[in-house]
Amino acid sequence: MAVTFDFGQCAACGDNNSKTLQQCRSCGAALPWAKNVKAPASNFAAPGAPPSNPGPQNAPTKPKIGLGDIAYGPMVVQLLGGFLFVAGVFLWCGNVFRFFPTFPFVGYITAIIGGAIWRFGAEMD
Repeated sequence: MAVTFDFGQCAACGDNNSKTLQQCRSCGAALPWAKNVKAPASNFAAPGAPPSNPGPQNAPTKPKIGLGDIAYGPMVVQLLGGFLFVAGVFLWCGNVFRFFPTFPFVGYITAIIGGAIWRFGAEMD
């Protein structure tokens, strides 16, 4: 399984960011490929003016990270699918050789679901 990352540069600071992010990790600016992301509110106001964003909202905003930015997400899904596939093979063998009898076709069903989850994990970005 090869993990690939697609990076682009932030227009404000030039830092490399993953294409799955909506805001720059370094400066918090909206990235050029982001869709419908508001620019972060400035923490500075004119003297005497009320703060535009009072309270805990003045804290720096965290970047939005999509599922594709988490490198281990697809691997965990594939491992879950592989575990279910192996469990399905065990249940099938248990039914055929009578050492772990269950209801009919439970091994096939579990193995097919495990294979589908494995395939979904392989296609995740």
